[in-house]
Parts: sequence; structure tokens; C-alpha cells
Amino acid sequence: MTPTKINHINPCFWTAFWNFDYYTSFISDTPLKKHREQKVYSLEFKAPKVLLKKVEDVHFIEGLGTVYLQGKDLVQLENIKSPITMNDFDKSTINPDDTWFIDFENHFTELEKIAGYDRIRTVIKTDKIENREDRMYLACFIIIHQIRSFKFLGRLFKKYNDSDNIKLQSYLHFKSVISNPDLLDSVIRPIVESKWTLYITPEFKFPLSDNPIVSNKNLTWIPLSPKHLLEIDSSIRGSNLIDYKMELGDETFVTFQENLVMSSFDSIIFSDKKTLEKIRETSSWKVRKEQLGYVID
Repeated sequence: MTPTKINHINPCFWTAFWNFDYYTSFISDTPLKKHREQKVYSLEFKAPKVLLKKVEDVHFIEGLGTVYLQGKDLVQLENIKSPITMNDFDKSTINPDDTWFIDFENHFTELEKIAGYDRIRTVIKTDKIENREDRMYLACFIIIHQIRSFKFLGRLFKKYNDSDNIKLQSYLHFKSVISNPDLLDSVIRPIVESKWTLYITPEFKFPLSDNPIVSNKNLTWIPLSPKHLLEIDSSIRGSNLIDYKMELGDETFVTFQENLVMSSFDSIIFSDKKTLEKIRETSSWKVRKEQLGYVID
């Protein structure tokens, strides 16, 4: 089994929508080209200029989901399955001095199948969030996507910094969180019960960062597509209605974009170069770049 070399924070099927032709093909039900090969413009903290890249080459971290460990550590783990037979692993065959690896990419892939990611496609296609079930799935997506983010995993790496195997302990913690339905329900339901507004713009407007779920006081924003921005107001509870708006006020958009920039760790993508070049000149981009340890151009 070959270890997964790169782990995408934002799945490629999603980032591909920031390619105009791919988005248009999806809406018009024409045959889609492979999403991983779609090209977008990428504004990166480490790069001196905006780059044109395939989506498979953006919003990923190399080796994030690969954990190396000794046989003696593997023996201590519970519920280990054979990658070939998927039956319980015979731990008596393990040499404690051998080096093993665990690839967590399958966890990310399975989460994309069950955690509401498919509802993003539905919203893009229909311009609607139909019912409470859609809200539940999208709320699940919001929480799971934050759990699989580098921000959350980075906190776990810091938490287990003194352990013998930082990544192993971090991913065991990660797995315990995503396997705890009561815990997930306790954070998902408050989101469902909050006030939701879906902004739908006629043109491409909303960039996507590698950490795309951003908050400002009581508001949380998620750019579901270049044309769809979901806003959740946690200060208002008990409404099952969705407000639909065709315009986002200039002040609100600036606040959203500033928070998007300040929450980013690696890059922001969009369909055109000019939009990203404007972001590159903002004070928030320069401040965030300096915070991350990069020299200001």
C-alpha cells in the first residue's frame, strides 16, 4: 500500500467550481471534465505573484494524514483492520521493531461521502436550501470540515507536542471526535437552529481559502461556491426559514473578505487573476502574511 502523498483540506470536487467553465457545465448539465484537472488562480502567501494551477495542486498539505509508528505502538491500538481482508488484524504477527504507517486519507474520503458535502452541489444547482434535512447535512458539513482543517489538527499537534508520536495521538483524538455522535450532535444542532441567509450573486464574487469557514462575532460565513455565500447568525435562534438575498452589502462583503484572509494559512483561490491581485494589495493580506512568517513583498 502506497502512502497518500498529499491530503486536500478542501476536496477537489469543491474547489473545481471556482473554474468558470466547470461551474457553467455543472449548472447546464453538460458533461463535466475531471474536477481534479480544472485550473484556478491561486494567491499564495509563499509566492510573489498569483499563479494558475490545477485544483489538485491547491489547498493540500503534504503528508498530513500519514502517521508512522513502531510495531510496539501498533499493538496498543484498538480496532485495527487488515488493509487486505478488512478483518481484525492479527497483532501476534507484528514485530515490535518494525516501522508501520497509518494512512488517514480514507477517513477524509468517507467524511466527504456522509458529512453533507453532496449538499453543496445541490445548493449550487438549485439556488436553494430546501428543508430541515438540508440544514442538518450542511451543518454537519460545517462542523466536519472544521474538524478536518489544518487549524483544528494543528491544535491537536500542539496539544500532544510532548508525546512520543505527536501525529498518532492527534489522529486518535481526531478519530474519537468524528466517531462520537453525541458530541457532534451537540455542536451541529445549535447551527441548525440559528438564522440562515443564502446570498446568491449573478456573477462570481466569493473567493475560497484553505480555511473557508470564517466567523465574525455572531456571524459565520461559508462560500459554498463563487456565487453562493451562506451566512449563519448564531444570535438568532428558532427559525427554520432561509432568507435569500441577491446582493451582499459592501461593508459586509469587506468584513467577510478580511476575515477570510485572516483565517487563511496557505492560499486563496478564484476564477480570475485580477480579483486575487486586488486582495494581495489589501492590508489584511499583508498583516496575515507577516503573521505567518513570510516577508512582505
